[in-house]
Amino acid sequence: MHYVLLMLAALSVSLLTIALQKKIWSGVLSYRKAFTKNAQTDFRSLFLFFDVSVIWPVVLTLSGVLALLVWVLTHHVILTFAMLAICWVLPQFLLKWAHKRRIKRFEMQLPDALFSIASNLRAGASISAALSALLEYSQAPLTEEFGLIEREQRLGVTFVDAFKHLSVRMKGRAVQKIVAAVLVSYQTGGELAQTLDLTAHGLQADLHAQERLRALTAQGVMQAWVMAAMPIGLALTMHQLDEGFSEHLFSTTVGQSILLVVGLLEIVGLWWLSKINRVSYA
Repeated sequence: MHYVLLMLAALSVSLLTIALQKKIWSGVLSYRKAFTKNAQTDFRSLFLFFDVSVIWPVVLTLSGVLALLVWVLTHHVILTFAMLAICWVLPQFLLKWAHKRRIKRFEMQLPDALFSIASNLRAGASISAALSALLEYSQAPLTEEFGLIEREQRLGVTFVDAFKHLSVRMKGRAVQKIVAAVLVSYQTGGELAQTLDLTAHGLQADLHAQERLRALTAQGVMQAWVMAAMPIGLALTMHQLDEGFSEHLFSTTVGQSILLVVGLLEIVGLWWLSKINRVSYA
């Protein structure tokens, strides 16, 4: 009777393990599909075109190697899984950060670009000629986005629709203002050169105001980094005063768990303080 119960228990555990493995594998495949799709969209928005299917094996291999290294060095399960989570989330975070940085740089280039287009239109040039003259002396990402507008116009897309497509790709506030101004100009029959000129002046004033706000909030940002550095400085001071303190902190499970909690609280604190110090200009 005992052998029968043991066999039933072993069979139950085996079936449960197989079902759990299938569930985990199905989740991994779903995450892989979503990860590849999001990566392809993000890289296309950055005007980087290549086979994104190679990214998943690289991320998987790198996360496995780093997690194994953390396990060999610490023998801590929580730190190992934390490293796995960081390696899986970090690429998407970096892509989003690069996209926001690209939009910000594009908005910094917009006023001069609009001034150039308006000047060429006043000189009697067409929209296509004005865009060609702009692309000849501009830099990325402006050349990439306005070059795409020029190619769309060659295929028969109107200037207004091309700018609408630009607002879909670049979701910054400055681009939305330009699209709205161009739409109003075309609908009311206004002069496009004057509209672009006035819009460029407005964007220039907005950029100056944002830079001024960034300068005024720099002290709060510095205070946030100082507060984040205080626990690290305190730990270094305690190490100088008592070397046994750091040994217990790094070599025991309790100490490593405390370090993990402190690291998470540091990240949350920096994120919270960055939200407090971030003043939006409308």
